[in-house]
Amino acid sequence: MFLIDPGIAYSLALLVTIVVEGFVALVYAAVSGERVTRWLTNVLLVNLVTHPALWFVMGRQSGDVSYVSILAVAEAGVWLVEATLLYLLGGGRVAWKKALALSFVFNGTSLGVGLMLPV
Repeated sequence: MFLIDPGIAYSLALLVTIVVEGFVALVYAAVSGERVTRWLTNVLLVNLVTHPALWFVMGRQSGDVSYVSILAVAEAGVWLVEATLLYLLGGGRVAWKKALALSFVFNGTSLGVGLMLPV
């Protein structure tokens, strides 16, 4: 079995998350006519807050609770925190429901890609 250094695994996971969510944000901005740089910056800032927290929580997972259960609860928390941050970073330009929807799509996409990676 091939094992990867945890620091490298984390860095790759963060990079993949930012690239995937950044691509989704890029498509959203292009379709909606909003500023691409604003959305790419928001994705970067939001993930620099939530990604380390998610990995910290998942790294403390014990055998008492299933990995999937903890991941589901942690990802739900990330979704809400990221929605809140997108709402606040939007400075009144992003409605709460829109922030929730965008965060759901961003996170769902990156979670799906992340679950397929051997990290």
